[in-house]
Amino acid sequence: LVLAILVPAFAVSLVLINRTNDAQQDVLHALTNATVQAMGHSVDREVAGMITTLRVLSTSGFLRSGNFVEFNERSVQALAGTGAYLVAVDENLNQLLNTRVESGTPLDPTSDRDTATLAIERGIATISGLFFSQTGGSYAFNVWLPMRDAAPVAALALTQDARNLVPALQSRQLPIGWNAALIDV
Repeated sequence: LVLAILVPAFAVSLVLINRTNDAQQDVLHALTNATVQAMGHSVDREVAGMITTLRVLSTSGFLRSGNFVEFNERSVQALAGTGAYLVAVDENLNQLLNTRVESGTPLDPTSDRDTATLAIERGIATISGLFFSQTGGSYAFNVWLPMRDAAPVAALALTQDARNLVPALQSRQLPIGWNAALIDV
């Protein structure tokens, strides 16, 4: 008699526990998706801002007239405190200017040749993967903007150290024990 009473109660308890667990899993899944989407949107906003900055800088009369010294000075002022640096390359991907170093410093070809070439070929803004920046001495990413009618400049890039994306990843408060990573695919 006792078993006849306890077995159904035990079965109902198991079903209720299982449903509660499923509901908690659904909540966790929704929280995870919302967090990942928010982080992705933060990174997207950062990149969109870089593209807008490049478009504005690309309209400079100093750039178009070939006055790289003045263009470099104005770009340094415009980018001060942003953690971003401007690079201009010619059609052979040799750097014409790089605001990460003093104006007049001899410059090597860009470390990000593949993405620069792709941007020039496609004719649209192109985002690089992570690469090791020889000039910066750290891992970085670029946003390239091909230039039309600005010879000898073939493309402009804004470059940032990868660590500058940490605030975008931390913009969303993660639960204790969670970690965030940005995967370059």
